[in-house]
Amino acid sequence: MKNTDRRHRLDTFDYEKKVWGSQTASLSIFNSYCLSVKYSLESIAGVKGKVLDVGCGAGAFTAALKLYRSDLSLVGLDFSQRCIQTAKQKHKEIKFVQGNVDQMPFKNESFDAVVSNHLLEHLDEPKAAVVEIYRVLKPKGVFYSSTPLEGNWSSLVRWLSFVPKFRENRLKYLGHTQSFNKEDYLKLL
Repeated sequence: MKNTDRRHRLDTFDYEKKVWGSQTASLSIFNSYCLSVKYSLESIAGVKGKVLDVGCGAGAFTAALKLYRSDLSLVGLDFSQRCIQTAKQKHKEIKFVQGNVDQMPFKNESFDAVVSNHLLEHLDEPKAAVVEIYRVLKPKGVFYSSTPLEGNWSSLVRWLSFVPKFRENRLKYLGHTQSFNKEDYLKLL
């Protein structure tokens, strides 16, 4: 997503209005992050070294990874200045960087794994982000991504999209510019 695209989208959805990703993330079944944390940890089970969390928000998901995998060197990236400031204050043991996912301030092949928890559905150009993610990922590195498949026929969101004003409000309140189905999501990756 180019800076101009982001500014245009922020006219309808302001990511700086709320601090996203600040609630605690854990493996507790009572935690909304539970499955994302579980599957992310399973995906990076054999990884050693540096892991990047793109779209980290205020760092709750990144902190959960650090809690369960203290051996990893974790870096969180988000374009929201407010979220990054919050993350740096709350999680001093983790490095957080402000930047865009489509132009990350990292060298090629910098990370052993990249995780992305509910990011791609927010991007105007998710393909540019995926290309950039693979640029910073080491050969044979792991990329874990969780994204709601709101375009699947079995998704409640897909059926709600037929309700007047729902699509507009989905963008306005959630910032979801993409509505992936399984096939499109796999093709993107």
